[in-house]
Amino acid sequence: SAIKQAEDKYGPVDLLVNNAGVMLLGQTDTQTIEEWEKMIDVNIKGVLNGIKVVYAAMKERKCGTIVNISSVAGRKVFDNH
Repeated sequence: SAIKQAEDKYGPVDLLVNNAGVMLLGQTDTQTIEEWEKMIDVNIKGVLNGIKVVYAAMKERKCGTIVNISSVAGRKVFDNH
């Protein structure tokens, strides 16, 4: 994996920043399920997969930080969403 290659070169992961996200604009009644799945895959599964890859080693070392960054769309309502 990319994490394994980076750890082999630089040492264990001390910090993971989850900052990927997508918001496909549209209305619930017209958006496709595929668009919803894409958002879920990136916004939820992407975060969880990133955490899974580094968490066990951080827990074993009792050291490490995971920062999850969310979108302003999670705190503010937009008319066209």
